[in-house]
Amino acid sequence: LKYNDTGAIHLELPIDMESEQGKRRTFLAHWALDQESRGTSNIHVIVKKDGARIGGRTDPEKGVTLHRSKDGDKVVLEFLEDTQELKHVHMAASPFLPVSLVQQPKVQFLWAPVDWGGLATLGWNMLRVQGTNFNVNNDLLDPANHSSGLWAQTQIVPMPRPIGSSVAPTTIITGNIKQSWFDVMAPILEDAELMIKTRRFLKGDPEPWPGAGTNWRQGTLFVDIVDKSGWQAGTSLGGNLATGLLRSIANVTSNYVEDSYDLITGQPVDTTGYKLPGFLSTQPPHPYVVYRDGDITGVQDFQLTRGAGGPCRITAGGQSMPGVNELFEAAIG
Repeated sequence: LKYNDTGAIHLELPIDMESEQGKRRTFLAHWALDQESRGTSNIHVIVKKDGARIGGRTDPEKGVTLHRSKDGDKVVLEFLEDTQELKHVHMAASPFLPVSLVQQPKVQFLWAPVDWGGLATLGWNMLRVQGTNFNVNNDLLDPANHSSGLWAQTQIVPMPRPIGSSVAPTTIITGNIKQSWFDVMAPILEDAELMIKTRRFLKGDPEPWPGAGTNWRQGTLFVDIVDKSGWQAGTSLGGNLATGLLRSIANVTSNYVEDSYDLITGQPVDTTGYKLPGFLSTQPPHPYVVYRDGDITGVQDFQLTRGAGGPCRITAGGQSMPGVNELFEAAIG
């Protein structure tokens, strides 16, 4: 998995081109290679390991490749992780108007919390692409609207969340039909320290969210925007061998330009997540261990790179000086 970008899945299958018995033994490689006979032009894959799950479908450029050599024959499958699908959903400023006839306005201008606004924009454009039911109220992401009738045949479904439940920072989301949803949202999500999370639904999976049910189309791609940074929950931002890791929580200063960090003290460390069997993970609020090099160490390979500081940017502005907003409000009124 890559942070807000398309990951890759690489599989190699042995293939026997000679004997009939060998062909039966390596039937999956033959099946992947014989695109005309398998009846589908694309192959999906789901990989699950250590509590993580990643899905994708074959790369249209590399796809399925046969390699023959003296060391043995093999079929190589290259998959693009499901985040790639979001690069093909384009931003129509007026998604409920026919794109080929009229688009007024021509550029979307949405001021909303990053996660709600991003998912709502994705949902509007998926309804446009699929041509499904447009009878929704003002909050597209209200779970009450996520009925099987509205989203039944939609290939991509945004995870629901009422607008009032978001704690993400607000932003302005702009875009036009020449831009993909991913191209618009990727820099916004990076700035907000939020992450795209995808999960492709298979029959037998649990509910995508409580109350969603399991009567979903096979292969439906659910998309969510989550915070895995630990930025607002508090995480390790310093420490030493004597005091251990110091936990701090970040806040935005009054000018909305800089960050401030407050030390968290007196709170017990919750290590429940590290006691789950078979789950491999590092929790952002509680980094588990720091590996240090020395005479007695468990580190086998180590590389240290140091460099001078690069250029920085100072953005002037933030809040208006006292009286300016009140003057604007009076003029508008």
